[in-house]
Amino acid sequence: MKLSKLLSQTGLTVPEDLSDPMDIDIRDLVIHSAKAGPQSLFICLKGARFDGHDFMKEVYDRGCRAFIAEHVADDFPDDACTVIVPSTRELLPALASTFYGHPESQMTFVGVTGTKGKTTVSWMLYRILIESGYRAGYIGTLGAYWKDRYVKTENTTPEPLTLFRILDEMRKDKIEYISMEVSSQALVMHRVDAIPFRIGIFTNLYKDHIGPTEHPDFNAYAEAKRSLFRDHKPEYAIINADNPYADFMMQGFTGTDVIPISRDPSGPVRLTHVVEHAPSDSLFITFDLEDQLSTTHFQCPMPGSFNAYNASQAAYCADILGIDEDDGAKILEHTEIPGRMNCIPFREDCRVIIDYAHNGASLKAALKTLRPLTRNRLIVLFGSVGERTKQRRQDMGEVASKYADTVILTSDNPGHEDPMNIIRDIRNSIRTDVRVIEEPDRAKAIRIGLSLLQSGDTLLLAGKGHENYQLIGDEQVPFSEKDIIQNYSKQ
Repeated sequence: MKLSKLLSQTGLTVPEDLSDPMDIDIRDLVIHSAKAGPQSLFICLKGARFDGHDFMKEVYDRGCRAFIAEHVADDFPDDACTVIVPSTRELLPALASTFYGHPESQMTFVGVTGTKGKTTVSWMLYRILIESGYRAGYIGTLGAYWKDRYVKTENTTPEPLTLFRILDEMRKDKIEYISMEVSSQALVMHRVDAIPFRIGIFTNLYKDHIGPTEHPDFNAYAEAKRSLFRDHKPEYAIINADNPYADFMMQGFTGTDVIPISRDPSGPVRLTHVVEHAPSDSLFITFDLEDQLSTTHFQCPMPGSFNAYNASQAAYCADILGIDEDDGAKILEHTEIPGRMNCIPFREDCRVIIDYAHNGASLKAALKTLRPLTRNRLIVLFGSVGERTKQRRQDMGEVASKYADTVILTSDNPGHEDPMNIIRDIRNSIRTDVRVIEEPDRAKAIRIGLSLLQSGDTLLLAGKGHENYQLIGDEQVPFSEKDIIQNYSKQ
């Protein structure tokens, strides 16, 4: 696409001096300097660690001559076309949409936001759509899935260039429905500004993601979540009405209908007969979803009353899209969520669970669920992500103290932080009467946990879930908890 056409179709003023030699064919949009070339359009973004404006000369030296920036140095070469805009980050979604030919205009989007449950609800909806014959895709923490394809993504909600490249590929494969996780960071960073959400789903809201690299305070975090319903104007909102922030989330919503799902017996859409089951070889939950017209029975292969909300939101959303709730319930009977309360075969007399719980609220939900389902000891193994707020570490330590009999502290994704510093931060919030084992090598820590198991015990491996790596420094080191468990079993 010619640079002049890309600029004009995005709503930007084309520079008067954009002569034929400078009006190059743009083959790619780039935000990382190392990927720029002669036919790139380089967009200068300000990030937490780096500012793209500082790399403009390096990019120029790579042969790039087209830039979009918020400012430019006085001595920047004149033979480059530089378009100045108030905010490159706010412009990026529209620019990416234009470059890829507006693939979003041919798709129906469901956006799922909340502190917990985004992955579970989005994946459940995706599986219902797929198994009902819909041309559907999923984008979220697990990556991007459609047909027989998988694309790994760095963020829960990808940056616009990645997002629209994926949507373009999905369109080529005639995908029509997208089930998508929408993080608070994505909303604040304008990643989904160009996405026309038809349905918005609110799972819950708890204090998390507050710190120097995330949100400055809880109010900012809550406002970010609410913007999905207020600013993106979905037609429908499906909400967990029992969460204390449900009413707040709907302030400013102007769509057609709000569907509040609640355990309140007087509510219009009700969860009833919620029962958790714990046979020796599995964990599952059953419940009924009732409204004025019908009652649908569900059985889902995962424990936790919170999953009754997740499953009902996915099924109700599918119903809006034309899939009968009974059909959705049948599909969810065999739908497991990768890395979410997954029972891993070990021994018949004890359980090993892998879960993604990586903050205080999600760890509490997991342990509180497993506590009454465990005949003997509840052992939990976890760490915390490096270079993040210490409040999360304190919350997790306090929760573990309350619900677990033994706590094994280890590494999660330490990044550039010393894992022992993270472990010490967590241990400071654990009661002195709770048994604590410290082992920064996560593989060794898991083997210690497995060696402790006795009849009736449950071991929860928290924090990694579906992830098949550990982030150490800047390197993603291959790491599989399932492989460690299976190899130990063979000994």
